[in-house]
Amino acid sequence: MISLDNPTPRLRHGWVRKVCAVMKRAASHPGALKLATRPTKDTIRDFSERSGEEEALAIVAILGFDNLALRLLNRNICPLKRIRLFESYAIKFAVERGRTTMVQNMLAHSSSGADRDQKRERKIMIRRCIDYVLAKNDKIAADLLHWYITHGKCSPGTEWFKRACEAGQVQFLSMMLDPSQKKEFSSYRHSYLGRHLYKNATHLIPVFLAKGLFDADNINDPQPESEEENIHRGTSRHSQSLLDVAVGQGQLELVRTVLNAGAHPDGVKLHRSPFSYPIKRAIKHHRIDIANLLIERGADITAGGQEM
Repeated sequence: MISLDNPTPRLRHGWVRKVCAVMKRAASHPGALKLATRPTKDTIRDFSERSGEEEALAIVAILGFDNLALRLLNRNICPLKRIRLFESYAIKFAVERGRTTMVQNMLAHSSSGADRDQKRERKIMIRRCIDYVLAKNDKIAADLLHWYITHGKCSPGTEWFKRACEAGQVQFLSMMLDPSQKKEFSSYRHSYLGRHLYKNATHLIPVFLAKGLFDADNINDPQPESEEENIHRGTSRHSQSLLDVAVGQGQLELVRTVLNAGAHPDGVKLHRSPFSYPIKRAIKHHRIDIANLLIERGADITAGGQEM
């Protein structure tokens, strides 16, 4: 039975050592059990002075006891503080094990009480957690990102945007496209249209439209293809628009959604490119239904001349 009502350092120290011994036999986290296997006077004294509360929170995170973790957090035990025994952080264990509720509770108890160096350390640690979990757990990644933006006062950056697009992480991308990050939208658009991150376009494009990443002012603006694609084609004349992406996915309703959002049926502003790539792609892939929709919306079937 775990008792948190008796704060005696010696008793808590003994309990943590016993739990560590069990964990070591189970080989669940052998690298974190230095105190249980080879205690020294210094580690025992340091551990006893801190009553083992932070270590206890880390163990609870490993074992996945949400209610017990919340009780410890309510005692103002910080989950974002580096624990010498584990050489890690309690929240890192919760993130690695996909403990969504526990991560949310830990973030809610990590908003104050830190000096400048501690804030910097926490920001770095949260960033590493996001790097680890981004492609694995959309919900946890989004919760971590909210903390990172709110408390870290940092912009996420295009690398996370690229990885989230590749993994199809809707919640994380929705958080990235918060209005407070509007100054980053241009680089996100360039990253999406220029790097061919279209694998999950069917369910991501509606999110981009709803969050304002693409709107009537920019939806017809082209972006150059990636340098690798230009080398492959032997040309740099081609430009990508959001409608090009939708047509390339072969999804009629997705094409209709993009057109309804203000996309020009010829894909890009005609004064920037002489070619109507969307209708060319539709015909090339034998999608007469998409080609007919583009023509109904005013696409110029003669645009591009011999390129058609």
